[in-house]
Amino acid sequence: MQETVLELKNYSISFNTSDGEVQAVRNVNLSVKKGEILCIVGESGCGKTVMCRSVMKLLPPNARIKSGEIILCGENITSYKRKKMEKLCGNTVSMVFQDPMLTLNPTIPVGRQITEAIIKNQKVSKEEARKIVDASRREMEQIIMQIRAVKTIDQRAADRIIQQGRDAVRKAENELTEDLPKLKTGDGKPPKMVVPGQTVSVVSLGKNATVLSKPDKNGEVQVQVGIIKLSVRLDDIRLSNEKTEKKTNVKVEYNPANTVGLELDIRGMLVDEAKPIVDKYLLDAHLQGLSEVNIIHGKGTGALRAGIQQYLKNHPHCKAFRNGNYGEGDYGVTVVTLK
Repeated sequence: MQETVLELKNYSISFNTSDGEVQAVRNVNLSVKKGEILCIVGESGCGKTVMCRSVMKLLPPNARIKSGEIILCGENITSYKRKKMEKLCGNTVSMVFQDPMLTLNPTIPVGRQITEAIIKNQKVSKEEARKIVDASRREMEQIIMQIRAVKTIDQRAADRIIQQGRDAVRKAENELTEDLPKLKTGDGKPPKMVVPGQTVSVVSLGKNATVLSKPDKNGEVQVQVGIIKLSVRLDDIRLSNEKTEKKTNVKVEYNPANTVGLELDIRGMLVDEAKPIVDKYLLDAHLQGLSEVNIIHGKGTGALRAGIQQYLKNHPHCKAFRNGNYGEGDYGVTVVTLK
């Protein structure tokens, strides 16, 4: 009898929103045995992504497991926090995300992120990590040959994906020969507290950053690295010897790179993932002089619609918004009137 590696029992997830509790996943039961592939099919917004992210403990703060259990390789991980899950992620369980642009850290080279996961999770040296990457490259080339043999797919689209994969592996191979940059840190121990405006060094990034907020109850701090804002753990911060530079007002002209369409499709995303994409889209649409645009979020449970409409209430470029009418997509579309 084959070993069961993943099992969900009477599993339910809900979100706390401004409109009350929204049930995203209801009483799911499933099991995956070793060597088995399970395909989960459903319409956009029905909870597929939420369910999978919950196994990895990657849900937003307003989500909670309402009932049920997650059994991973015989171990009940339902109550595990993200810190404890780090020991399992990359070894026992991994996830391939839908959009790498929203998953990878834009301030760190792609290759370093790939190899760091190998070195940390598999407890190997750089030389061993290089061999793993090399083996992955050979396996990828075999898969590429199989993809090219399929005549029914869009080969141009396949070529773009193949090139992205090759570029990522090539970067990983190159960066394994490089040393991590030395940080300009003062105290070698993490500080007990930081304050907004303070200049610090972020160990995992190898870069200096400006603190935007005090640590929250989970020990996470909002920082800004260049133009990127992100959350890091307090124990990942070191005090920097560099003095905070005085800010000067600079006039910046922004031009959208490409012509913006009249619709933005965010189906399948979580609210926190969709917000920066909606924000940039509305900015581009505003700069191009559009007066009305559609945001397609799908019907599903209504959690994505509720989250985006709540976000639009205070958006600087949103004059008004409404649900789509018959023929526009009904409740699966939000029509935004721009200022």
